[in-house]
Amino acid sequence: MRRARGFTLVEVLVALTVLAIAAALSYRALDVFRGGAARLTAQGRALGELVSVFARMQLDVERAVNLRLLDRQRRVVPLLRTSEDPAHGEAAPGFDLVRAGADELAGARRVSYRLRGRTLEYGLWPDAVNVTASPKTYKLVDGVKAYRVQFLDAQGRWLAAWNERPEALPRAIQVELDLEGVGLVRRVFALP
Repeated sequence: MRRARGFTLVEVLVALTVLAIAAALSYRALDVFRGGAARLTAQGRALGELVSVFARMQLDVERAVNLRLLDRQRRVVPLLRTSEDPAHGEAAPGFDLVRAGADELAGARRVSYRLRGRTLEYGLWPDAVNVTASPKTYKLVDGVKAYRVQFLDAQGRWLAAWNERPEALPRAIQVELDLEGVGLVRRVFALP
């Protein structure tokens, strides 16, 4: 008598079990891949924002005015100062400086980089000498865990606040930003 050709029930069940395990592992791998792609996209977006922030800072620092400016009452206007938080009356992370405009001093303006909550903001004053006016602020980047600024003095020391002569600029500004999803990034800007 001839035996029937085909698979036994046990062989079919073993094959289906192996196929089910392979499908489950493939689905998990695909899910991990999609999650990784989303994380990379978010990191790329955050790094793009950070590059834009540092490019803006670089442009402002390169155009920093190193001249003696007087306000309407003939007082010396500080060219660079540590930002202050008016709500607490204490130094807040950040700084502002006077930078030249497109027409050099004719378009000179005061700009700031300051942390408010977990958002780094860019402030723009109407002119360079009216330090009592309120700046128009723009959001630069969210998710800032820490922001620290230091200033390099003429003796080569890094200072947490710029308290030198008001008409003087430091040799360099060091900015540290700790962003969610990116980590700590440090950048040093040389002043003219």
